[in-house]
Amino acid sequence: MDKELLEQLINNPARWPFYLFLAAIVIVILKLIGAAADALTKHVSEQLRNKKGLLAILKIAMQAIATTLVIYLANAIYWTHTIERLMPSAEKKPIVSCTATVELIIQSENKEGTHFMDSGGYLAFGTSGSCLLKTSASDSWGQPLGTNEYQYRGIFNMSATDSIVGKPIETLKQADMIQVKFDQMPADALLLRGRAVCVLNGNVQIEFPFEQQKARDGMTFIRNLNALGRVIK
Repeated sequence: MDKELLEQLINNPARWPFYLFLAAIVIVILKLIGAAADALTKHVSEQLRNKKGLLAILKIAMQAIATTLVIYLANAIYWTHTIERLMPSAEKKPIVSCTATVELIIQSENKEGTHFMDSGGYLAFGTSGSCLLKTSASDSWGQPLGTNEYQYRGIFNMSATDSIVGKPIETLKQADMIQVKFDQMPADALLLRGRAVCVLNGNVQIEFPFEQQKARDGMTFIRNLNALGRVIK
């Protein structure tokens, strides 16, 4: 931590004025404490003229206590100012990974369960016709759940070269929809229900429900992204 602070101090000149200002405040406070200690010592000396050794010890003790308090207050001010920068909240941390587990249940009489080893799909966050973040996989699964119900399931991962890598998680608040497609799902399938569970950086989990809808060219959409606001403040 100390090494990180030193590197930030050296490599970030924009923060130097703050450190200089903090140092100036500490110096002024120390001067005021010294003056107050001298004044108090002078007052006490008038009462204890014949106890010079005691006066010296008293002055040193007062200055030591005051200096300790100043150092404590300076550290409190400094860490209050830097804690968010050094330990940002989850939504301000840069995105380094994203895994999306998607389950879509459609109306179908298909009774065959299978692992589509060479046919996957994707999940993408989009805004204004552009893609913010995309996860994908080259395989997927299909299985019947009951009468006229069939589930498609995929575990999609974000590429390490995705354009959103390094940007804060709160960037996803710009999204206005999520688009999902399974290569094996019929292009005009009737989606009955489903969900997408996205895990960012391994510890920020957001679950999105699918509303019933008709697939368009095999694509389904989530347009209610309120779950983002509940997790990303």
